[in-house]
Formats: sequence, structure tokens, C-alpha cells
Amino acid sequence: MLVLERMGLTPVDLLAAPAARPPAPTFAEYIPVVSALVSDGCRRAYGSYWNHLLAHGERRGGLSNGQRLLRYANGKPITKKRYEHLWRRLGEHLAWVETLQVSMYWIRHTILTWVERNFGFAVAEAYAGHEDNRRGARSMGAMATYVRAGLPEVATALAALTGEPHPLAIKDPRPGPAGEYRH
Repeated sequence: MLVLERMGLTPVDLLAAPAARPPAPTFAEYIPVVSALVSDGCRRAYGSYWNHLLAHGERRGGLSNGQRLLRYANGKPITKKRYEHLWRRLGEHLAWVETLQVSMYWIRHTILTWVERNFGFAVAEAYAGHEDNRRGARSMGAMATYVRAGLPEVATALAALTGEPHPLAIKDPRPGPAGEYRH
């Protein structure tokens, strides 16, 4: 009960239906917001790219909420097979893409792992769109596919738990609750 009070909640608040979430902004709505927040140099570097993507969306569709932006000339969203072909072609020109076997799945995995490591499992699950408030108890669900801990994360957890340094732990120059080790 004390925790709820500190959070400004009551048990009744927990039983209430969740508030409706606003719809995610479309690409056309979001780019002006991003553009206004970045530096002039960033805007110069990416502005023409953003304009080309907006023009692409206007010509082929995909600017509405929930639609994929990248589309074929006939207006249909590009397929998984097309994405794989694009990454294969990029790998022919960029050695690191081939070496790391970069794909849309690889990018999703990398982003979700970063979100989980920095903001926790529940945030990563929601970020991935796998959150289901009706499920009740917490479940690993589909996120288990993306989120895996390696030896450095385990060593960092051990260092944080024992308060002793570990040579494989991830050192973070920012001080945190566990001293020099982030967890």
C-alpha cells in the first residue's frame, strides 16, 4: 500500500480500465516534429532524405496511421522477400552488412535488446508491440525471441549483486545505483 501511495495511486486505480492510448503519429506527422528538435546540421544532412520519403509516401500511399511507408510502384507494401533482397544487395557494397548479416530482423533484435537493457523487460515488450494488458501475469511471450543475456550482462549482474568488480562486467562511466556497474 505504501508503494501505491508514493506513486499517487489507489487500489481502485489498478482495477480501472486502462486509459485509451492516442494513435501513433504517422510518418508525415512525425517528421516535422523531429525536424524541429534536431540541430541545423542534422536537418541539413537528413532533410532531403525525409522529404524524399514523404514524397514517396504521397505518391505510393503509406502515410496513414498503421501503414507501411515503403511500397512498390503499384502502392502495395514491400514484402519480407523484398527487404531480404535489399539487404543482400547492400551486403554486396558494404562489407559490414555482410559480415554482421544485417537484416530487418537483426535491426529489430538489436533495438529491442538495447531497450530491454536500458529500460527493462516490460518496456521492451511494449516497445515491440507484444504487450497485452489482458494477459494478467507477466509472461515472456514473444519477447524471449529477441531478448537474451550474454556473459557480459551476467557478469555485470554479479558485480552489482556482490559489490565486487568483475573483469567481464560492462563498465558504465555514468554513476548508477550500483556504483560503477550498471544493471
